[in-house]
Amino acid sequence: MLLSDGLSGDQQQLVRGAYSVAGAEVPLVGGCAGDDLKMRRTHQFHGRQVLEDSVVAAAIASNAPLGIGARHGWIPVGDPVLVTSSAGNRVFTLADRPALDVYLERLGVEEPARSSPAEFTRFAITHPLGIRRRTGEEVRFVGEANFVDRSLGCIANVPQGGLAWFMTGDDDSVLLATDAACADALRSLGDLPPLGFIAFDCIGRRGVLGDQGVRKEIDRISSRSGGAPVAGFYTYGEIARTAGISGFHNQTLVILAIA
Repeated sequence: MLLSDGLSGDQQQLVRGAYSVAGAEVPLVGGCAGDDLKMRRTHQFHGRQVLEDSVVAAAIASNAPLGIGARHGWIPVGDPVLVTSSAGNRVFTLADRPALDVYLERLGVEEPARSSPAEFTRFAITHPLGIRRRTGEEVRFVGEANFVDRSLGCIANVPQGGLAWFMTGDDDSVLLATDAACADALRSLGDLPPLGFIAFDCIGRRGVLGDQGVRKEIDRISSRSGGAPVAGFYTYGEIARTAGISGFHNQTLVILAIA
């Protein structure tokens, strides 16, 4: 289990590093700390230490199965665009135009989100980017925009030369993903009942659901656990690797089921 700083660079590199040490047979799960969308600094705890720009890892051993499920529930909007210039977590141009301008136009963003950094982040939290990878579709949380160079800042790498599309979601799509993530996690347990769930849930999904929808999501997860305890937190990125070396997600719910 990996608990990291959600603002410290490309989290996929963190997953690759853990994979290189633990090996292919050890699944990885976890999430990134946030700061309630201030996008300034987060903290990690290890014993009596309060850390920043760090990752805390815990090894969990069990004679019984551990199940991991990961689903996001976001829906593509319109046609994909080519990422024509990017570096690491920063997207500079889409289809050879400033990335921020294309994002605002395609999603019909209105004031004050077109000019206010804080309002832009509030909008963007429910409108991530989807990118195509060899392993399938991945989602990228758009954390902030630079209103000078018109670039977008994401929580994880967006590869130059790849296809990206804009995404949105609603209560139904997000809650259906909640059900699917729980079902995927339970499938690995076979006939064994879960002893508990640990949930790593992106704060972007909370932005769609609102307070009432969050209660519905918690009730759904609790019903799937069969009365076993459920714990978790809202994240700036989620980790779920059961195959391959990739395993970092954005705007996703990851469920760890323990038997």
